[in-house]
Amino acid sequence: MSGGCPSQFTASALTSVISDGTLDRRIAQLNMEYTRRAQAYMRAIEEHWAPLGAKYVPCTGGYFIWVTLPEGITSEEVFKEGMEEGVWIMEGTSCMVPDDSSVEYNRFIRICIALEKEDKAREGIARLAVVFKRLLGRIS
Repeated sequence: MSGGCPSQFTASALTSVISDGTLDRRIAQLNMEYTRRAQAYMRAIEEHWAPLGAKYVPCTGGYFIWVTLPEGITSEEVFKEGMEEGVWIMEGTSCMVPDDSSVEYNRFIRICIALEKEDKAREGIARLAVVFKRLLGRIS
């Protein structure tokens, strides 16, 4: 080997991981883990948020579940009050294309299934249901 640059080192390391099947096994393991998490997250959303008027796009691949908030609630409000409950969420406005007015980004939150295991996610979703109820009570 000549050169010794980072890309050469990376290529050498990856050659082994790909050739011996380690990469395929790791991808299969992550696929199972993330499928299990996505299903648990969606069950918790159905239980805690759907009755309050939230809707979501089922996670059938990738890492994210996009949630449409109940009418009258903004992602900024959920973010602020969620932090007070010890739950951090990604506001839809943080994911928007600059100057795009075709979508009301403040009506959405994004949940990443890769961040938390099922038990912690279920707890966070239940805590945010309390936030949703409080915010909905304010507008009733």
